[in-house]
Amino acid sequence: MYLRLTDEQRMVQKAIRKFVEKELMPLENEVLRNEPASLIFENVRVPEENILGELHHGYKLGLEWIGYARWVVGARAVGAAERLLQMAIDYAKERVTFGKPIAERQAIQWMIADSAVEIEAAKWLVLNAAFTLD
Repeated sequence: MYLRLTDEQRMVQKAIRKFVEKELMPLENEVLRNEPASLIFENVRVPEENILGELHHGYKLGLEWIGYARWVVGARAVGAAERLLQMAIDYAKERVTFGKPIAERQAIQWMIADSAVEIEAAKWLVLNAAFTLD
């Protein structure tokens, strides 16, 4: 099967590529990056009244806490996706091709609508996970 892009589709493709390069790539360090951190304590004395859980069972307790906090990763991703969708909508309203904003083009409207639906579904999944853990 061979598909040929129309001039309008090429313009849309270029506009999307330009938007990603200009607007989203700089955000990678601010919004989308999330790296784990390590804390290492050696030869530390902990008073008995400050010990959480049973002695020598800290790893198990830590895994339980991590399990409860994992929904936060999804919440951050949903928040970032909502912001990026709004940026895409703003850009689509401002970018003009063939005399009108690309936001008025049906193909762009479909892409934005699909993204909005996927983000809304992800939001409800995160809310369900948080409610289940609560």
